[in-house]
Amino acid sequence: MRVVSFYTSTNSPNKKADATGAFIPKCKDFTKLYEIQGDTASRHPINCTAPQAKRKEAVLDVLDDCARIDLAAHFGHGLSKSIQHGFGPLNVESLAAEYKRACTQNILLFMCLTGQDPVEGFAVKLAKLSGARVFSHTTAGHATTNPYVRVFEADGSYKWLVEPGAPAWKAWDRMLDTTDLPYRLPFVTQEQLMKILGVTDPKDLQK
Repeated sequence: MRVVSFYTSTNSPNKKADATGAFIPKCKDFTKLYEIQGDTASRHPINCTAPQAKRKEAVLDVLDDCARIDLAAHFGHGLSKSIQHGFGPLNVESLAAEYKRACTQNILLFMCLTGQDPVEGFAVKLAKLSGARVFSHTTAGHATTNPYVRVFEADGSYKWLVEPGAPAWKAWDRMLDTTDLPYRLPFVTQEQLMKILGVTDPKDLQK
């Protein structure tokens, strides 16, 4: 399996350790997990002090060299309609086109707010344009432990992996914080997730 990840490599001026304290080490852990499994995994730094065009170019240059990508991940800051790695409403199509060309199956956005808007947001647009499943966060929170996770499909539909306020919510929140579950979400079935969270009824994943 081919796994590609991108991470913000520079701390933001107004945040003391957002890159060195979260994005860099979390991306390293993500890559190591798949390397241990025997997959071909690579991680690529994005200097977010550079102009937007340079950040975009850095991502696209990496993707252009990939014939196929089974799983991609982005670690950095996000907003409802844009991500720190150089993409927003005016150019999300270029990112999606590269992922579509590489037949990318799953994209993990470890970035705040990208799943907040289910109609015009960054995650839903990326899913519809690329044909990939896109995992995204609807709120601001820590890169990998934010439990507010929406998954968007290529047709624009979406679901909560665990709906906020569901019976399994506390267990879900705890497991994201203490295990490697965030990195494995695309490959965890509902039955496996229920077992991990200690519930037996699918309704326990819903509010």
